[in-house]
Amino acid sequence: MRSQGPPTYRRPPVSSKLDPHKPEIDRLLRAEPRMPATRIRELIFEASHAGGQTILDVYLREVRPLCASARTFQRTLDHPGESC
Repeated sequence: MRSQGPPTYRRPPVSSKLDPHKPEIDRLLRAEPRMPATRIRELIFEASHAGGQTILDVYLREVRPLCASARTFQRTLDHPGESC
């Protein structure tokens, strides 16, 4: 029997080394959204995290905006001569 489309290769998703530590990272960021990544790495390494810095930095770039408080200001851009 022929398939409907071209053959594809699929494999199951693999968990990352950071997955067991994500709840702790989320808790740390909720407590202090501006905590530096180096400090988070230090705290996670105490809990036996074996991953590298890059995997943590990528995850923090995704999650940090969600944990940060809403901005209380809005940038106003006036073109020359509009304000007059």
